[in-house]
Amino acid sequence: MTNGEEQGTRKLAAIMFTDIRGFSRKMGENETVAMALLRAHDAMMRELVEKHGGRVIKSIGDSFMVDFSSAVNAVKCAVEAQQIFWYYNKGKTELDKIEIRIGIHLGDVISDGRDIYGDGVNVASRIEAITQPNRICISQDIYNQVKNKMPIQAFSLGLAEFKNIAEPIEVYEVLIESIPELSKPSQSSLPAKAPKKAEVDTRKEAEEAQRVEEVKQRTDEGTLLVEQEQQKKVQGYYAEAERLFNAGKLEEAEAQISEIFKVVALHAGAQLLQMKIEEVRFQRSEEERIRKMESQRREAQERDERIQKLLEEAGERLTAGAFDEALTAARGVLELDPDNERAAALEKEILESKTLQEAIQAEQEAEQQVQVEEPVSVEEAAPEQPKPRKALRTAAEIRAQRERQKHLRRIMLTVLVAAAAVIGLILALPSIRLVMFPRSNAVAVLPFQMLTGSADRLTVGSALGALVADDLSRYSQLTVIAAPSTYAARQAGLTNARVAEEFQVGFVVTGDVQEREDGTTWRVWLLDMETGKPRWNETFNITPTSLPDIRKAVVSGVLKALDLEIPLEPTSPLTFNPNALRLYFKGWAGILQQNEASVRQGMDSLVAAFAIDSSMGPAAAALGEGAMHLFAMGGETDFSLLRQAADFSQLALRIQPGLADAYETLAAIYRNRQRSREAEQALDHAMTLRPATAECYRQLALLHLMDADYDGALSDAQKAVRLDPRNPDSYQTLGLAQHFLGSFGEALRSYGRAISLGAPDSLLSMRYRIGAWIASGQSDQAIAYTQGILDRYRRDYRSYYWVGQAYQLGGRALDGQKFLKAGRELVDDVLERNEHNTDAHVYRALFLSRLGEFAEATTEIDGVLSQNPNSSRMMYRKASVFAIQNKRQDALQWIQKAATAEFLPAEILAPEFAFFAKSPEFTDMLEQAAEARSRNDQGSR
Repeated sequence: MTNGEEQGTRKLAAIMFTDIRGFSRKMGENETVAMALLRAHDAMMRELVEKHGGRVIKSIGDSFMVDFSSAVNAVKCAVEAQQIFWYYNKGKTELDKIEIRIGIHLGDVISDGRDIYGDGVNVASRIEAITQPNRICISQDIYNQVKNKMPIQAFSLGLAEFKNIAEPIEVYEVLIESIPELSKPSQSSLPAKAPKKAEVDTRKEAEEAQRVEEVKQRTDEGTLLVEQEQQKKVQGYYAEAERLFNAGKLEEAEAQISEIFKVVALHAGAQLLQMKIEEVRFQRSEEERIRKMESQRREAQERDERIQKLLEEAGERLTAGAFDEALTAARGVLELDPDNERAAALEKEILESKTLQEAIQAEQEAEQQVQVEEPVSVEEAAPEQPKPRKALRTAAEIRAQRERQKHLRRIMLTVLVAAAAVIGLILALPSIRLVMFPRSNAVAVLPFQMLTGSADRLTVGSALGALVADDLSRYSQLTVIAAPSTYAARQAGLTNARVAEEFQVGFVVTGDVQEREDGTTWRVWLLDMETGKPRWNETFNITPTSLPDIRKAVVSGVLKALDLEIPLEPTSPLTFNPNALRLYFKGWAGILQQNEASVRQGMDSLVAAFAIDSSMGPAAAALGEGAMHLFAMGGETDFSLLRQAADFSQLALRIQPGLADAYETLAAIYRNRQRSREAEQALDHAMTLRPATAECYRQLALLHLMDADYDGALSDAQKAVRLDPRNPDSYQTLGLAQHFLGSFGEALRSYGRAISLGAPDSLLSMRYRIGAWIASGQSDQAIAYTQGILDRYRRDYRSYYWVGQAYQLGGRALDGQKFLKAGRELVDDVLERNEHNTDAHVYRALFLSRLGEFAEATTEIDGVLSQNPNSSRMMYRKASVFAIQNKRQDALQWIQKAATAEFLPAEILAPEFAFFAKSPEFTDMLEQAAEARSRNDQGSR
């Protein structure tokens, strides 16, 4: 692709115009002050424009015209400029203020290398003319580009008609949330601005700018020497301020900044450093506040747990008749919480029971006393016979009463446990209200607690929880958190309240399972986290034959409790064989754990279940899902697992056509095979059966990336995170979307979260984090990470390449040379032993390129490619060689060819391409590759 600027061709650009409010008036009042302000303004604007990748085209008087290749960078530059000038103006007189207007438009312009012109320039100029001081106005085209790529609030001013512009243009006023006065729309409105008036303003501003430019040129010569001396002082103060700030000495750094402002009225670096100091101060205070809140929360949680334990102990002791111990436990609760109604009632009940027990003992002692009296003759005893009968009747009544009391205690214990659970929920209710989902339909289904039975106490309970979550997710009116996340939350020991807070749900489905010799009892309840009380509960006796009806009853109970009148979907039985059912539960629970050992054990159990009942379609679908997990965990290199996953999924659908899990797995398989249209069809089937699941959104996001629709990918990845927030796959997918959008900092945070949730660190770092570190200017992170790899794998030539590459891309070429030379020697040794080692030949080409031996490197990679002409990975490697050699167009050509053959994010986001990955031509190339893949896909069907 040729350079448009060199040939004077058209291009799409974000054009920004700025000017200072009332600058001619300031010159009339005090020309010396006005020109000092102008010099400060110009220095600030040039620094900000350079920081955000712009290019100053013209600076006439108090006006700037700037060209940006990125709409996002243009808006960021404008917002930062208004923030800096706003804080500068605080406390200043009208004469001393610098109040600027900024207008931005994305349009077609003509560039001749020195100047740009065209309708795109004219529209930007006219938008600036109708903008209020301290404000930013942007066109609809700019707004469309930035609204999904950066946090922005904008207010539509309506359609504007400009002279010599054919079509009306909708204009938006950008709101700056960090400044309360600028976080709301200005009082003016665009319809009141007549087009003619806007045109007059533009001409007037141009004339004023020219007059200012003439004065500026006259005054610049006389002030140059003074400014140079001032600049030396300022540089010294600023360097010291930066050093103190980096050392954490905020007050001392501020003192140096104050010295700067004694010399110059405005300094961009000092302004930004002051803002950073305020941010650090706020962060420190916020961290201290959070520490205090966390300490208080822990204390409250420990107190609640102690109360709960004492309440349970009191109930158990009461049932066992140990009244003194029960009383001690109940009073222990009252010491912690004097207003605890349940403890007070329990104390009263214990005292009454103790009194009753003492009365019973007294009567028993009296009865025993009658029985041990001296025997008498029958004749003597005859008149007294009614007395013993009366005593016996009284004892029987007491025993009956005692049995009734025991029964009452058992009932009270059940009530006590339920009440204590509700009290615990109320006490732990989060203060942060739900923001991500409406309370009315957001549900988390937790693994059910196993009370007795299974040695693996999470097996049946976890599987039942996942089963209920899947059943509920079939209803589009509900938002259901995915089972992997709720399983991880339960494993982490989160309370119900913490689950509701973290997942931002209004309801939690929970309960317990008790296995006995004669069957299994399942208790289920729906907790309303707003009140901390159960909204619905039921107890079921589970058998393989009754499970479909029970699942239907659970769904019905939840829907009715949420006031949702929805026809129930049919529920198919899993199996009628109890042994197959238990193995299925065990296998599914293993897959939910998402680590390789558990997944493999789970698949073994599923195979055993399927061997017992070969009509279990869900078992076959779960086996396909397990195989896909193993494929992803292994770095997506073992394609036999992909084949295995496809076989199991297709078998599942032959047995039972309506299995959403099987369609989700097939979608992932088709995507990996670059068959995006078939993947979309599989997802359509899956989402018809279950309208919104995290896996569907993850797959949709990855398909959007294949189609170069990065905004769509980001949207669906965010939905996956909301539905499955403790699944590392959700954050990895989100990170990829952010990475392709060029939001490297956000991508790095997402990758880090994925790793913290269990994603392989080495896999994510080597594939994506190193490239993001390099692209975001964090080369030290990349160097440190690759150095750690080298320390572990000293005999692996790839380790030397990664370290050398990180140093070179970080601007430390000499440091990288020694690693690259050592790596080249290692790879040469490998090739002497085995000249057919393709990987070694590829890395030799990369080493040679980084060492500047371009011709030999090209010959080396061409030799590899000739042996593997259809290998997309070899095409990416050739693109890497050209990128290292700074042959940009050749690199782009080979990336496009490789991406057309196979879309591989790990190759496209490689560090070698980091420095031009955000360019429009890179994006255009990926879009063209996506279109070519789509045509190839349709042609092959």
